[in-house]
Amino acid sequence: MNLQKLRALHSVIVTGSVTGAATRLHLTQPAVSRSLSALEAELGFKLFNRLGGRLVPTPQGEAFSRECERILLDIDDLTRIGKEIRANRGGRLRIVAMPQLARSLLVPALAQFSKEFPSVSISLEVRERREVERWASGLRFDVGIVMLPTQFEMLTSHSFAELVPVAVLHPDHPLAANKTILPSDLIEDRFIALDRTTLLRQIVDGMYVQAGLAANIWVEVSSAFIACQMVGAGMGVSISDPFSAALLAERDVVVRPCKTSARLNYAFVYPRHSKKTAQAVRFSEIVRSTLENLMGRFEFVQGQTIR
Repeated sequence: MNLQKLRALHSVIVTGSVTGAATRLHLTQPAVSRSLSALEAELGFKLFNRLGGRLVPTPQGEAFSRECERILLDIDDLTRIGKEIRANRGGRLRIVAMPQLARSLLVPALAQFSKEFPSVSISLEVRERREVERWASGLRFDVGIVMLPTQFEMLTSHSFAELVPVAVLHPDHPLAANKTILPSDLIEDRFIALDRTTLLRQIVDGMYVQAGLAANIWVEVSSAFIACQMVGAGMGVSISDPFSAALLAERDVVVRPCKTSARLNYAFVYPRHSKKTAQAVRFSEIVRSTLENLMGRFEFVQGQTIR
C-alpha cells in the first residue's frame, strides 16, 4: 500500500469527487481513479458509493479514511521535523487540551513558554474532553491536559489540580452576595446545563442525586463557556468548571464555589512509552505557576489543591 493511494483516498474524501482530488493532487482523473480501484482491490471492500454525481464514502471507507488521515498527518509531521532539524530549529512542543483550559490557562502559559523558548515552535490542538482522549491515544503529542479519569492505557497521567465546581449567577441574582452556594440553593432557578455526554454534567447530576434533588434544567449546551455567557445574558444559572467561569467572572457573571464534596481533577497526560521532552516538563511547570496566579486573582479558586 503506497502513499499515492492513501492521498488519493483522502483527497476524494475532502473534495467529494475524483475531479477535485485530481486538481488537489496535480494528477489526472484516470490516475486518481486507478489509485482508488487498486486500493479497493487491496483492501477487499468498497470505499465509495456514487450518489447524485458525488462519491459518498461507505461506512468501511469512512472508517478507513480516518486512519488514513492520521497516517498522512504523521508523515507530514516527519517532513516538518526534518526541515526543522536541517534549519537548526529548537524543536517543537505539541499540546492537546480542552477548550476551557486553552482559553483561561494555556494562553498565558504559552506566552511565558515562548519567552523562555523563542526557537521552539508550538502546536496546540483544542478538543473536547472525549475527543482529547481519542486524539491523544494516537500519541501525536508531547503533553496533554485533561480532566480525569482517562480511558487509555497508552497514556500516563499526573494530576496537578483538584478544584471545586462553581456556581455561576447573574450579578442581580439574590444569592450573588453569598460566599458559597449549595446545589440546593439553585433548584428554583432556570438551570443551564451541559449536555449529558460531558463529564462535568455527570458530576453535577451526581451532586443533585446525592442531595436527593433535581435541577430545573431549562437549556442544555455543549460548552461550559457558552453556558456562562447565557447566565450573563440573564437566561438562568449554571454550575461550571472554574476555568470557563474565570473568562467572564470580572465582567458579566458572579462566580461562587459550590459547597459540595465533588471535585474536578485535572491532569497532565503523556505517551506512556515515550520519554518526556525537556520542553514538555518545563511547560507543565509553567501551567502550574499560571494556575497559582489564577488562584491569587479569583476568590472562587483560592485555597484549592495544586500538586
